[in-house]
Amino acid sequence: MGTMFKFIKKLLLIVLVVGFGFFLWLNFDKSEESIQKKLGLGDVVSTPFTSRNYIDLKFNDKELRAVWFKVNDPKDLLLLSNFEEQLTLEQIIEEWDCKNISNGGFYDEDNSPIGLFISEEEVLSNATRNILFNGYFSVTKSGDVSIGTTYPDSLRIGLQTGPILIKNKIVQKLNLQNDKAARRTIAALDKESVFQGPLLADLPEIIEKTQDEIGIEFTDAINLDGGSASAFYTGGKKLSELTFVGSFFCVK
Repeated sequence: MGTMFKFIKKLLLIVLVVGFGFFLWLNFDKSEESIQKKLGLGDVVSTPFTSRNYIDLKFNDKELRAVWFKVNDPKDLLLLSNFEEQLTLEQIIEEWDCKNISNGGFYDEDNSPIGLFISEEEVLSNATRNILFNGYFSVTKSGDVSIGTTYPDSLRIGLQTGPILIKNKIVQKLNLQNDKAARRTIAALDKESVFQGPLLADLPEIIEKTQDEIGIEFTDAINLDGGSASAFYTGGKKLSELTFVGSFFCVK
């Protein structure tokens, strides 16, 4: 059963932005093109999405765009530490030759990971009790992928993050204080295989709507870092960070 589960489940990494506000903000005059290039957002405007890895949807009168890439083989997935080097998205892509990439988890004021962080079996940080960062994204040495409130042994990749958005196909209800609109990045498992964005509390419902639009049912989903420290690249389409990203998920 464990081997079958490994091949059936597939990982999706999704970034959410407010479509209307995102593109409105990018509608610069030519005099502001240098600012646009500095932020690394030129590709998003000059090259419209033509692939099938995005959808536009409405939620609470806001227009959202969800962009994703799918990881078919967990062996191709790396969790890269960037807490000390603080490389940019472009530098990470060049150095590691990433076909797809997204930001990873959260970090604290001294630029160290919050909670469990394991990269290629190396433990950079141990798990800690945290009400908000209440879940773990895990890939074992044998290639089993999981998202949950606990994590298995023998990990190649381990990341504490949160909150959990979907657990065993059940959409979670989030009660949050001081919630703010921001770009959001999510890791999700399916059963088979731009500077604004939604509120964190709305993410479970938005992910539920996204899975309906995509036509894929998610078994589990968890929130990754977002806001100014979010970054995403797939199929030549790029969403650059505004501040350094502590870690990256890279697909070779």
